[in-house]
Amino acid sequence: MPKLLPLEDFRAQRLVLSPEDYAIGGDEVPPRDLIDQSTWEGLTTLPTDVAVQTSDHQGTQLKLLYVLGSLWVKAIDLPKNGEAYQNDMTLAPMLTASEEFDAATFTALHGFYRPSIGCARNALEVVTVGCACQTLKLHKEFKAWQDGSDEFGFGRACDRLINAERLRELRRLLSDTLHDSLFDQGTRDACDGWIGRGWVRRLYDQLSNYVHSRPGFTSGDLWRSNGPVYDTAAFHLCFDIQIETFAACYLLTKIAKPDLRIAPEAQNILFKDHSGAWLNVAVKAAKELGFIG
Repeated sequence: MPKLLPLEDFRAQRLVLSPEDYAIGGDEVPPRDLIDQSTWEGLTTLPTDVAVQTSDHQGTQLKLLYVLGSLWVKAIDLPKNGEAYQNDMTLAPMLTASEEFDAATFTALHGFYRPSIGCARNALEVVTVGCACQTLKLHKEFKAWQDGSDEFGFGRACDRLINAERLRELRRLLSDTLHDSLFDQGTRDACDGWIGRGWVRRLYDQLSNYVHSRPGFTSGDLWRSNGPVYDTAAFHLCFDIQIETFAACYLLTKIAKPDLRIAPEAQNILFKDHSGAWLNVAVKAAKELGFIG
């Protein structure tokens, strides 16, 4: 049977905000259609149990993701004093990515691992599009994409970035030292899948498997049960994917905005304190772009 957390556990009580807590406040309106207790408990008991278990065992990882999300927001160059930012095509994608990163952490905390990975893919896609449009001054394509009248998505953005003049030295360095790239299409092999595909595309392909719930990549596959349930391996997968996606999004934004700086704390989390098959290409690119020493 479900039981209440002891009151000495800070997670035992829910906090709600007051109107003055919001940047743009609103009127406090009494409840007009209050949910019944049975429905509320049916919706919240299981994911709340997962959230408590996750935060029992993954506090450090959750803190790292929260810190990265906070630092990402601080890296966004918001308009000041009524300035117009029509020429900054990274602003809207970075804001959208911030929302997706927050949702990715929240859903992973509650055991919804596949949707968490989907949020990471959304962040990667919009930042890649913003990077291509800003780097190559694709104002018409960006406006059409924002208006929803043109499918200028991830693949076309990568295609345009492959030969960007600003990236010539980076392409040469990655090819000569690691036999790798960021955006190359690669070739498809019947047995081995994509060969020579760039890191950013490889990451997007991996995330797409979960977004489309392909066999072996469904929520049930991650839970090894019906859920949501807490699964250590599945949470670690979500954590690793978010770290890699943050690193890719920072590098993409640095390509688009060479003056961008990354907080030392984020540098350590993304390029020093983490390990992954992608790390070599990420660190090499970050050094070439002047992101890290």
